[in-house]
Amino acid sequence: MSSSSRPRKKKRVSKSKVESIYNEIARNEKLKWQHDAIYMMLMNPDTSQLDNELKEWREEQLRIYPTLSQRFKKLTHRAITDEKNFIRIAKHGLLFLRIWLDPEYANSFIASPKPRVNPIKFKRFYEEFLSKCCTDLLSTNTTTLQAFVEKVRSIYFKL
Repeated sequence: MSSSSRPRKKKRVSKSKVESIYNEIARNEKLKWQHDAIYMMLMNPDTSQLDNELKEWREEQLRIYPTLSQRFKKLTHRAITDEKNFIRIAKHGLLFLRIWLDPEYANSFIASPKPRVNPIKFKRFYEEFLSKCCTDLLSTNTTTLQAFVEKVRSIYFKL
């Protein structure tokens, strides 16, 4: 058997090196959460902040528009209060719709003196992409909420 046909030994990565890599990833993720409120709400397994912001918006909409449909009331309540993992899609969809429909809320992410997101990134996301994605959803060019959320999240993360 020639030396070129022998299988190469796999190099083993030490356990401490793997832990070090995971610790670095966790540290970077924590920094992203601290500097980007939208990213944090999308990625954090604890949805309490997202739930609170959506609940506040839902209550405001019901106060302003008392004749909103029972379907709106039921589905937004379910999206905000349900603990099932698949409901995260609905939570994220509501978050993006709120950002699009509520300019004051959108502005709260970039307001001085301490913006909750990168203002340049957010402005580009908001002006160039979010409106088109939301319009596509509401006009049924995007046919599922999941497709909408995945597309908008992907755009936001890539910017």
